[in-house]
Amino acid sequence: MNIDSKGLEILSQRAMVDVSHLLRSSHLKQLSNILYDNEATENDKFVAITLLKNANIASGKILPSCQDTGTAICMGKKGHLVLTDGDDNIHISKGI
Repeated sequence: MNIDSKGLEILSQRAMVDVSHLLRSSHLKQLSNILYDNEATENDKFVAITLLKNANIASGKILPSCQDTGTAICMGKKGHLVLTDGDDNIHISKGI
């Protein structure tokens, strides 16, 4: 299977948007559960509600959930039947 290098760029760009703005529903549920946990402290609940508010804002894809600057570390694997032009790291970096 031949994969166009532009596809790697688009895939990595979309992945970065998702990682920066969206949390898994299971994680959101865990945060929500803290609000109803009788053993959770007021501080636990404050942190949980703050994280949920932040997740709500981030899901609008205007501001990311974490606004720290940093380095994106990517790892990709492809099978021996997947062919690209050989410059995968360049195309993935463009997407990021």
